[in-house]
Amino acid sequence: SLGGRNWANYTWHGDQAPGHPFVHGLQTSDCDMNDLRNTKLHIQVGKNLVENKMPENHFFNETMERGAKIVVISPEYSPPATKADYWMSVRPGLSDTAIFLAISRIIMDQGWYDEAFVKQFTDLPLLVRTDTLKRLDARDVFDDYRLGLDSTGPSFTIQGMQAEQYEKLGDYVVVHEATGELRAVTRDDVGDRLTGTGIDPQLEWKGSVRLTDGTTVEAMTLWEMYRVHLADYDAQTASEISGAPAELIERLARDIATIKPVAIHVGEGINHWFHATLHNRATYLPLMLTGNIGRPGAGSHTWAGNYKAALFQAAPWSGPGFKGWIAE
Repeated sequence: SLGGRNWANYTWHGDQAPGHPFVHGLQTSDCDMNDLRNTKLHIQVGKNLVENKMPENHFFNETMERGAKIVVISPEYSPPATKADYWMSVRPGLSDTAIFLAISRIIMDQGWYDEAFVKQFTDLPLLVRTDTLKRLDARDVFDDYRLGLDSTGPSFTIQGMQAEQYEKLGDYVVVHEATGELRAVTRDDVGDRLTGTGIDPQLEWKGSVRLTDGTTVEAMTLWEMYRVHLADYDAQTASEISGAPAELIERLARDIATIKPVAIHVGEGINHWFHATLHNRATYLPLMLTGNIGRPGAGSHTWAGNYKAALFQAAPWSGPGFKGWIAE
Protein backbone atom coordinates (compact mmCIF):
# COMPACT_ATOMS: atom_id res chain seq x y z
CA SER A 1 0.00 0.00 0.00
CA LEU A 2 2.81 2.40 0.87
CA GLY A 3 4.69 1.50 -2.31
CA GLY A 4 1.57 2.09 -4.39
CA ARG A 5 1.60 5.74 -3.32
CA ASN A 6 4.83 6.18 -5.26
CA TRP A 7 3.37 5.02 -8.57
CA ALA A 8 2.46 7.52 -11.28
CA ASN A 9 -1.18 8.51 -10.93
CA TYR A 10 -1.69 8.40 -14.69
CA THR A 11 -0.44 4.82 -15.02
CA TRP A 12 -2.00 3.52 -11.81
CA HIS A 13 -5.47 4.65 -12.89
CA GLY A 14 -5.08 2.83 -16.20
CA ASP A 15 -5.40 5.81 -18.50
CA GLN A 16 -2.53 4.27 -20.38
CA ALA A 17 -2.78 0.72 -21.71
CA PRO A 18 -1.05 -1.45 -19.06
CA GLY A 19 -0.72 -4.38 -21.46
CA HIS A 20 1.34 -2.54 -24.07
CA PRO A 21 4.70 -3.08 -22.30
CA PHE A 22 3.97 -6.82 -22.39
CA VAL A 23 3.88 -6.67 -26.19
CA HIS A 24 6.53 -4.18 -27.30
CA GLY A 25 8.23 -2.80 -24.18
CA LEU A 26 6.85 0.73 -24.55
CA GLN A 27 4.72 2.29 -21.82
CA THR A 28 2.00 3.00 -24.35
CA SER A 29 1.41 3.21 -28.09
CA ASP A 30 -0.31 6.22 -29.59
CA CYS A 31 -0.31 7.62 -33.09
CA ASP A 32 -0.82 11.22 -34.12
CA MET A 33 -4.56 11.67 -34.33
CA ASN A 34 -4.25 12.76 -37.96
CA ASP A 35 -3.15 9.19 -38.77
CA LEU A 36 -6.80 8.15 -38.40
CA ARG A 37 -7.45 9.45 -41.90
CA ASN A 38 -5.20 6.68 -43.28
CA THR A 39 -7.19 3.86 -41.66
CA LYS A 40 -9.49 1.73 -43.83
CA LEU A 41 -10.90 -0.39 -40.99
CA HIS A 42 -11.33 1.52 -37.73
CA ILE A 43 -12.28 -0.47 -34.61
CA GLN A 44 -13.24 1.32 -31.38
CA VAL A 45 -13.43 -0.76 -28.24
CA GLY A 46 -13.88 0.83 -24.82
CA LYS A 47 -13.34 4.21 -26.44
CA ASN A 48 -15.67 7.06 -27.38
CA LEU A 49 -13.89 9.24 -29.93
CA VAL A 50 -17.08 11.19 -30.58
CA GLU A 51 -17.53 12.68 -27.10
CA ASN A 52 -14.29 12.06 -25.21
CA LYS A 53 -11.69 13.30 -27.68
CA MET A 54 -13.58 16.30 -28.95
CA PRO A 55 -10.66 18.56 -30.05
CA GLU A 56 -9.37 15.84 -32.38
CA ASN A 57 -12.39 13.76 -33.39
CA HIS A 58 -12.66 15.62 -36.69
CA PHE A 59 -9.97 13.18 -37.80
CA PHE A 60 -12.43 10.38 -37.04
CA ASN A 61 -14.92 12.22 -39.25
CA GLU A 62 -12.32 12.32 -42.02
CA THR A 63 -11.89 8.56 -41.68
CA MET A 64 -15.58 8.12 -42.45
CA GLU A 65 -15.49 10.69 -45.26
CA ARG A 66 -12.68 8.73 -46.89
CA GLY A 67 -14.82 5.59 -46.91
CA ALA A 68 -13.31 3.61 -44.04
CA LYS A 69 -15.35 0.85 -42.45
CA ILE A 70 -16.20 1.56 -38.80
CA VAL A 71 -16.74 -1.15 -36.16
CA VAL A 72 -17.62 -0.40 -32.54
CA ILE A 73 -17.47 -2.92 -29.70
CA SER A 74 -19.25 -1.68 -26.58
CA PRO A 75 -21.96 -2.73 -24.10
CA GLU A 76 -24.12 0.31 -24.89
CA TYR A 77 -25.31 1.82 -28.16
CA SER A 78 -22.82 4.63 -27.81
CA PRO A 79 -22.32 7.75 -29.96
CA PRO A 80 -19.53 6.00 -31.93
CA ALA A 81 -21.86 3.01 -32.44
CA THR A 82 -24.31 5.30 -34.25
CA LYS A 83 -21.56 5.95 -36.81
CA ALA A 84 -20.52 2.32 -37.21
CA ASP A 85 -21.02 -0.01 -40.15
CA TYR A 86 -21.81 -2.57 -37.49
CA TRP A 87 -21.98 -2.49 -33.71
CA MET A 88 -21.04 -5.48 -31.54
CA SER A 89 -22.84 -5.35 -28.21
CA VAL A 90 -20.92 -7.11 -25.44
CA ARG A 91 -21.26 -7.79 -21.73
CA PRO A 92 -19.30 -5.39 -19.50
CA GLY A 93 -16.12 -6.64 -17.85
CA LEU A 94 -13.66 -7.20 -20.71
CA SER A 95 -15.66 -10.13 -22.09
CA ASP A 96 -14.61 -8.87 -25.52
CA THR A 97 -11.11 -10.21 -24.87
CA ALA A 98 -12.57 -13.50 -26.07
CA ILE A 99 -13.63 -11.84 -29.33
CA PHE A 100 -10.08 -10.91 -30.28
CA LEU A 101 -8.82 -14.37 -29.33
CA ALA A 102 -11.50 -15.97 -31.50
CA ILE A 103 -10.64 -13.62 -34.37
CA SER A 104 -6.98 -14.63 -34.07
CA ARG A 105 -7.93 -18.32 -34.18
CA ILE A 106 -10.10 -17.81 -37.28
CA ILE A 107 -7.31 -15.93 -39.07
CA MET A 108 -4.83 -18.71 -38.29
CA ASP A 109 -7.22 -21.56 -39.14
CA GLN A 110 -8.26 -19.99 -42.43
CA GLY A 111 -4.71 -19.15 -43.47
CA TRP A 112 -5.56 -15.44 -43.70
CA TYR A 113 -2.37 -14.33 -41.96
CA ASP A 114 0.55 -12.45 -43.54
CA GLU A 115 3.17 -15.18 -43.35
CA ALA A 116 6.12 -13.00 -44.31
CA PHE A 117 5.26 -10.38 -41.69
CA VAL A 118 4.71 -12.99 -38.98
CA LYS A 119 8.08 -14.58 -39.70
CA GLN A 120 10.04 -11.34 -40.00
CA PHE A 121 8.50 -9.09 -37.35
CA THR A 122 6.99 -11.25 -34.58
CA ASP A 123 8.34 -13.73 -32.05
CA LEU A 124 5.90 -16.46 -33.11
CA PRO A 125 8.61 -18.56 -34.88
CA LEU A 126 10.85 -18.69 -31.78
CA LEU A 127 11.21 -22.02 -30.00
CA VAL A 128 10.04 -22.33 -26.39
CA ARG A 129 10.90 -25.10 -23.95
CA THR A 130 7.74 -26.82 -22.74
CA ASP A 131 9.33 -27.74 -19.39
CA THR A 132 10.19 -24.18 -18.32
CA LEU A 133 8.02 -22.19 -20.77
CA LYS A 134 11.06 -20.06 -21.51
CA ARG A 135 12.52 -19.32 -24.92
CA LEU A 136 15.16 -21.79 -25.99
CA ASP A 137 18.61 -20.25 -25.44
CA ALA A 138 21.05 -20.69 -28.34
CA ARG A 139 23.87 -21.24 -25.83
CA ASP A 140 22.08 -24.39 -24.61
CA VAL A 141 21.70 -25.79 -28.13
CA PHE A 142 24.92 -25.07 -30.04
CA ASP A 143 28.37 -26.13 -28.79
CA ASP A 144 30.72 -23.25 -27.94
CA TYR A 145 28.08 -20.72 -29.01
CA ARG A 146 28.99 -17.06 -28.71
CA LEU A 147 26.37 -14.35 -28.53
CA GLY A 148 25.97 -12.86 -32.00
CA LEU A 149 24.44 -9.44 -31.43
CA ASP A 150 26.40 -6.61 -33.06
CA SER A 151 27.38 -3.96 -30.50
CA THR A 152 26.80 -1.29 -33.17
CA GLY A 153 23.30 -2.56 -33.98
CA PRO A 154 19.98 -0.99 -32.95
CA SER A 155 19.56 -2.97 -29.73
CA PHE A 156 22.61 -1.30 -28.23
CA THR A 157 22.74 2.04 -30.06
CA ILE A 158 19.01 2.89 -30.23
CA GLN A 159 17.24 0.83 -27.57
CA GLY A 160 19.97 1.26 -24.98
CA MET A 161 20.56 -2.38 -24.14
CA GLN A 162 23.41 -3.00 -21.69
CA ALA A 163 25.91 -5.83 -21.97
CA GLU A 164 24.77 -7.43 -18.70
CA GLN A 165 21.17 -7.40 -19.95
CA TYR A 166 22.17 -9.13 -23.17
CA GLU A 167 24.13 -11.74 -21.23
CA LYS A 168 20.94 -12.55 -19.34
CA LEU A 169 18.64 -12.59 -22.37
CA GLY A 170 20.89 -14.41 -24.82
CA ASP A 171 19.97 -15.34 -28.40
CA TYR A 172 17.06 -17.40 -29.68
CA VAL A 173 16.47 -20.49 -31.78
CA VAL A 174 14.26 -21.13 -34.81
CA VAL A 175 13.81 -24.00 -37.26
CA HIS A 176 14.98 -23.28 -40.81
CA GLU A 177 12.06 -24.41 -42.95
CA ALA A 178 14.04 -25.59 -45.97
CA THR A 179 16.25 -28.02 -44.05
CA GLY A 180 14.57 -28.53 -40.68
CA GLU A 181 17.81 -27.50 -38.97
CA LEU A 182 17.96 -25.40 -35.82
CA ARG A 183 19.39 -21.92 -36.35
CA ALA A 184 20.29 -19.13 -33.92
CA VAL A 185 18.83 -15.64 -34.35
CA THR A 186 19.44 -12.42 -32.46
CA ARG A 187 16.91 -9.78 -31.44
CA ASP A 188 18.18 -7.59 -34.30
CA ASP A 189 17.35 -10.24 -36.93
CA VAL A 190 14.02 -8.76 -38.03
CA GLY A 191 12.69 -7.62 -41.39
CA ASP A 192 15.37 -7.33 -44.07
CA ARG A 193 18.02 -8.22 -41.50
CA LEU A 194 16.43 -11.64 -41.04
CA THR A 195 16.09 -12.10 -44.80
CA GLY A 196 19.77 -11.25 -45.15
CA THR A 197 20.74 -14.17 -42.91
CA GLY A 198 19.12 -16.61 -45.33
CA ILE A 199 17.01 -18.06 -42.53
CA ASP A 200 13.34 -18.81 -43.27
CA PRO A 201 11.78 -19.64 -39.88
CA GLN A 202 9.20 -22.39 -39.69
CA LEU A 203 5.99 -21.50 -37.88
CA GLU A 204 4.42 -24.92 -37.34
CA TRP A 205 6.93 -27.03 -35.42
CA LYS A 206 7.14 -29.04 -32.23
CA GLY A 207 9.55 -31.79 -31.25
CA SER A 208 12.58 -32.79 -29.22
CA VAL A 209 15.77 -30.74 -29.00
CA ARG A 210 19.07 -32.19 -27.81
CA LEU A 211 21.00 -29.77 -25.60
CA THR A 212 24.76 -29.37 -25.27
CA ASP A 213 24.72 -31.10 -21.87
CA GLY A 214 23.36 -34.26 -23.49
CA THR A 215 19.81 -33.96 -22.23
CA THR A 216 16.74 -33.66 -24.42
CA VAL A 217 13.85 -31.24 -23.98
CA GLU A 218 10.53 -30.85 -25.73
CA ALA A 219 10.03 -27.56 -27.53
CA MET A 220 7.56 -25.86 -29.83
CA THR A 221 7.23 -22.55 -31.61
CA LEU A 222 5.18 -19.79 -30.05
CA TRP A 223 2.92 -20.21 -33.07
CA GLU A 224 2.13 -23.76 -31.94
CA MET A 225 1.63 -22.60 -28.34
CA TYR A 226 -0.99 -20.12 -29.52
CA ARG A 227 -2.65 -22.91 -31.47
CA VAL A 228 -3.09 -24.76 -28.19
CA HIS A 229 -4.25 -21.65 -26.33
CA LEU A 230 -6.73 -20.50 -28.98
CA ALA A 231 -8.32 -23.94 -29.31
CA ASP A 232 -10.70 -22.88 -26.52
CA TYR A 233 -11.87 -19.79 -28.43
CA ASP A 234 -14.02 -20.74 -31.39
CA ALA A 235 -16.55 -18.14 -32.53
CA GLN A 236 -19.48 -19.78 -30.76
CA THR A 237 -17.64 -20.00 -27.42
CA ALA A 238 -16.50 -16.39 -27.74
CA SER A 239 -20.11 -15.44 -28.44
CA GLU A 240 -21.30 -17.19 -25.28
CA ILE A 241 -18.59 -15.43 -23.23
CA SER A 242 -19.04 -11.95 -24.69
CA GLY A 243 -22.65 -11.85 -25.82
CA ALA A 244 -21.63 -10.71 -29.32
CA PRO A 245 -23.22 -12.67 -32.20
CA ALA A 246 -20.91 -15.36 -33.60
CA GLU A 247 -21.60 -14.20 -37.16
CA LEU A 248 -20.31 -10.71 -36.31
CA ILE A 249 -17.16 -12.18 -34.77
CA GLU A 250 -16.57 -14.10 -37.98
CA ARG A 251 -17.36 -11.01 -40.05
CA LEU A 252 -14.83 -8.91 -38.13
CA ALA A 253 -12.17 -11.62 -38.55
CA ARG A 254 -12.69 -11.56 -42.33
CA ASP A 255 -12.63 -7.75 -42.40
CA ILE A 256 -9.35 -7.59 -40.46
CA ALA A 257 -7.85 -10.18 -42.80
CA THR A 258 -8.96 -8.52 -46.03
CA ILE A 259 -8.90 -4.76 -45.33
CA LYS A 260 -5.69 -2.78 -44.83
CA PRO A 261 -4.70 -0.81 -42.91
CA VAL A 262 -6.54 -1.75 -39.71
CA ALA A 263 -6.41 0.23 -36.46
CA ILE A 264 -7.85 -0.70 -33.06
CA HIS A 265 -8.41 2.19 -30.65
CA VAL A 266 -8.97 1.48 -26.95
CA GLY A 267 -9.37 3.78 -23.96
CA GLU A 268 -10.22 3.97 -20.30
CA GLY A 269 -13.25 1.77 -20.89
CA ILE A 270 -10.70 -1.04 -21.22
CA ASN A 271 -7.64 0.17 -19.34
CA HIS A 272 -9.40 0.84 -16.02
CA TRP A 273 -10.32 -2.82 -15.61
CA PHE A 274 -8.10 -5.08 -13.50
CA HIS A 275 -7.31 -7.54 -16.32
CA ALA A 276 -6.81 -4.87 -18.96
CA THR A 277 -3.36 -6.34 -19.63
CA LEU A 278 -4.99 -9.42 -21.15
CA HIS A 279 -7.33 -7.36 -23.30
CA ASN A 280 -4.56 -5.03 -24.52
CA ARG A 281 -2.45 -8.01 -25.54
CA ALA A 282 -5.39 -9.72 -27.27
CA THR A 283 -5.99 -6.67 -29.49
CA TYR A 284 -2.45 -6.97 -30.80
CA LEU A 285 -2.76 -10.61 -31.90
CA PRO A 286 -4.90 -10.16 -35.04
CA LEU A 287 -2.85 -7.10 -36.01
CA MET A 288 0.39 -9.07 -35.66
CA LEU A 289 -1.05 -11.87 -37.77
CA THR A 290 -2.16 -9.56 -40.59
CA GLY A 291 0.81 -7.17 -40.69
CA ASN A 292 -1.13 -4.20 -39.34
CA ILE A 293 1.65 -2.78 -37.18
CA GLY A 294 4.21 -0.13 -38.03
CA ARG A 295 2.31 1.18 -41.03
CA PRO A 296 0.32 4.41 -41.51
CA GLY A 297 -3.29 3.94 -40.46
CA ALA A 298 -2.56 0.68 -38.62
CA GLY A 299 -1.85 -0.43 -35.05
CA SER A 300 -3.35 -0.75 -31.59
CA HIS A 301 -3.56 2.64 -29.87
CA THR A 302 -4.89 3.93 -26.59
CA TRP A 303 -6.40 7.29 -25.76
CA ALA A 304 -7.10 8.98 -22.43
CA GLY A 305 -9.66 11.77 -22.16
CA ASN A 306 -9.48 15.54 -22.34
CA TYR A 307 -9.65 16.46 -18.66
CA LYS A 308 -6.07 17.69 -18.16
CA ALA A 309 -5.83 19.12 -21.66
CA ALA A 310 -8.99 21.09 -20.95
CA LEU A 311 -7.44 22.49 -17.79
CA PHE A 312 -4.49 23.81 -19.77
CA GLN A 313 -6.82 25.43 -22.26
CA ALA A 314 -8.80 27.12 -19.48
CA ALA A 315 -5.94 29.46 -18.43
CA PRO A 316 -5.17 31.67 -16.63
CA TRP A 317 -4.55 29.40 -13.66
CA SER A 318 -2.50 30.23 -10.62
CA GLY A 319 -1.93 29.23 -7.05
CA PRO A 320 0.14 26.54 -5.31
CA GLY A 321 -2.40 23.78 -5.97
CA PHE A 322 -2.26 24.15 -9.73
CA LYS A 323 1.52 24.58 -9.72
CA GLY A 324 1.80 21.37 -7.74
CA TRP A 325 -0.40 19.58 -10.24
CA ILE A 326 1.82 20.87 -13.08
CA ALA A 327 4.86 19.48 -11.25
CA GLU A 328 3.15 16.11 -10.99
